[in-house]
Amino acid sequence: MVVALWIALLAGVSLESDSACPAPATVLRELARLLPSDAPGDRALNATVTHAGAELTLELRGPEGTLLAQRTLSVAGASCAEQAQTLAVLLATWEGEIESRRSEVPSLGAKASGRLGAISALPESPAPLVPAGPVERADAGGAAPLPRADAGPDAVPRGPAGEAPDQPRAASAAEVASAPRPVLLPRERARPSTWSLGVGGGPLATVANGQLAFGGLARAALRPVEAPWFLAAELSGLGQHSQPLGEGTALWSRLSLGLGGGGRLRWRWLELEAYALLDGAWIQLSGQGFTPDSPSTSDLDLGVSAALRLAVPLGRVRPFAELRADAWLRGQQVEALPSTGAQKLPMMELIPALGVDFELL
Repeated sequence: MVVALWIALLAGVSLESDSACPAPATVLRELARLLPSDAPGDRALNATVTHAGAELTLELRGPEGTLLAQRTLSVAGASCAEQAQTLAVLLATWEGEIESRRSEVPSLGAKASGRLGAISALPESPAPLVPAGPVERADAGGAAPLPRADAGPDAVPRGPAGEAPDQPRAASAAEVASAPRPVLLPRERARPSTWSLGVGGGPLATVANGQLAFGGLARAALRPVEAPWFLAAELSGLGQHSQPLGEGTALWSRLSLGLGGGGRLRWRWLELEAYALLDGAWIQLSGQGFTPDSPSTSDLDLGVSAALRLAVPLGRVRPFAELRADAWLRGQQVEALPSTGAQKLPMMELIPALGVDFELL
């Protein structure tokens, strides 16, 4: 507290903030480093910092509460140290402008140093400094500038900035304070994607006519980051099923592509998805145990799928367990010739699956 008060007295500015990032003491410490050592500390300026989302507003007021300057800055992605340095540079620039105005109005510094409220709002860029000293001119031949007639007999020629020709001119405190300084702005960061793309897959299995058939699935799901719904495309395949047919056996497999969508709910560390697909399938059929064995044939089918998936999100990885029901609309059937009676293929299948999803976006 004592250190912060000493810094405030040295800088001539008191600072209040509605947030500890950046801390007022840190801003004042950076400001003290930027100001010249001979800068006056009796200005009694009051600065306030208010935050609103990813922006902060810096206001500078005089001792009577008059608003001298105001600036709103975007601080998205900036650290507390970067914010403190930026605010300190801005305050130092404003102080330099105030000192420059004081040098333009002598009575303000000599007789009414506390009436800073009379200063109008500061411009966005520092006001140009007005050189002190007599008005000078140069003759047409480029000779040294001549002194004013009323400057007195001891007046000597002065340089363009009011200094003796051979005397280097030292910068004033106001010029040092108002000189441009580098401002450390928050670095730009890539905007996060508004869409999430997940891909994954795993093995699946089904039971038909008392026999187990294995297969696999692969799914891609696209969803808005802030929305609970998603679009999905799924490719799945089931290995050979067997169906008794006359003196032999009919063997068939199915490869399907589904398009659809669904919704997702999250509860603590679990996610529950429900989705539906419109499926188009390619069925391949062959016979076994016939004399001779029948050649393979194929057909297309149309169906719908509905699934429930339970997942455990682990960062970008989501292991899942799924239970899906497929319903086929055409009612496929097989028959051996000479005809021994047709057999219908199952029109509905219940298919459990396990797998892993990976979030790419």
